[in-house]
Amino acid sequence: MDAKRKQHTLAQLRERLSLLDQYERFVISKDTVEMALWWQYVFDNPDHAHNHIRCIRCSADDLRILGAGHARIRAVGELISATVSTSRQNHRDDRLIADISNAELGVPLAHFKGNTDSAWRAQKKEFFQGLSYRGFVFHREEFGEQNAQANMEFALAERPQPQILLSASA
Repeated sequence: MDAKRKQHTLAQLRERLSLLDQYERFVISKDTVEMALWWQYVFDNPDHAHNHIRCIRCSADDLRILGAGHARIRAVGELISATVSTSRQNHRDDRLIADISNAELGVPLAHFKGNTDSAWRAQKKEFFQGLSYRGFVFHREEFGEQNAQANMEFALAERPQPQILLSASA
């Protein structure tokens, strides 16, 4: 997430698709995973309370228009759901898309601090707590589990910054 924007950037979508290319040997349906990543990143709106549901609905509507079958529409929706799940994923495609979606957690702590803002980290605390209870972030070690654990520990310990309101009469 770009610290200055509320949406993902095109560069971030390209990075995620590049990770899919890099790890495609671990998925069953690369096309379906690619579609789910695309809808997740293009329609993501962190200010929306149930963001992943919005992404699933947008993908289903668009895929119906494009003539996709029910099975494909359901598979894309399930993959989008896997990106926000704190449960252990059992399907290979679910595991990889979850790892790709959380890739920003696998960077060194200094990079994480510099490229995420405190408001975004605060918004993700419940998700981070769920991953913490699960005991691991990534299904594949190559994504940087140690960094992810340090980044989540930092985000969970971070206290919200107090808001200072200035009065116009002051």
